[in-house]
Amino acid sequence: MKYHDYNILSYSVDCREGVIAMNIGRPNQPEIANEKIIFSGVVGYHFKGAMGSIILDLEEKEIKEFIEKKSEAFAESYRLHGIP
Repeated sequence: MKYHDYNILSYSVDCREGVIAMNIGRPNQPEIANEKIIFSGVVGYHFKGAMGSIILDLEEKEIKEFIEKKSEAFAESYRLHGIP
């Protein structure tokens, strides 16, 4: 995978356009240029402690599979925010 072991340096989210731009690089290897990854068609996201994180893998998945896998986390989030 091209971006394995890159660090997340920064990211921005455009909710209106459904775009996430992630700036990545290898801080300990300045000879390797920083890059930007653009995710489009985004309908939701959840980054937890993302800054400085190291990318191990990126893959595209079907939304149905993601929702099924994360259904308990969604339910807990709704509960914590008072959403029925």
